[in-house]
Amino acid sequence: MQFSAQYWWYVLFGFSGRIPRSTWWVATLGLAQAELCAIYFFINPDIFRLDLEPTPPMAPAETLFALAMLIPGTAVSVKRFNDRNRPYWLGYAIAVFVAFSYVFLHYTGHIESYDSTIGFGLLALTPIFVWLLIDQGFRRGTKGDNRYGPDPLG
Repeated sequence: MQFSAQYWWYVLFGFSGRIPRSTWWVATLGLAQAELCAIYFFINPDIFRLDLEPTPPMAPAETLFALAMLIPGTAVSVKRFNDRNRPYWLGYAIAVFVAFSYVFLHYTGHIESYDSTIGFGLLALTPIFVWLLIDQGFRRGTKGDNRYGPDPLG
């Protein structure tokens, strides 16, 4: 794995090429940690207060930051789909779904409960998210060159 700033800029903001599993894990876990720390500790720290009922509403800054984090998340996902020789548009489709779910569920107040039709719909999509985790995080990419570029493992 490379540690140069140029490489990580490419990983987080480039939408072409391929990345190996190890880079995907580091980028995905790093982005998740950055988002959790920024949102829950700086932008909306009341989210962890268990004595508040109901949960505090989302701040507009929280929504904007979460949506901005979709850019590097999508870039990482697209490159990983490229490495697996899957259609690149799957990464964009997931980003659109995540953005819609995040904004819609938070602003309609259904994020904490699965007693709504939307909540059950998201619960039904759990197998897709498990498949994505296995496909992107555990399966090796295409050996050798593919239509998206050379093998990142060499």
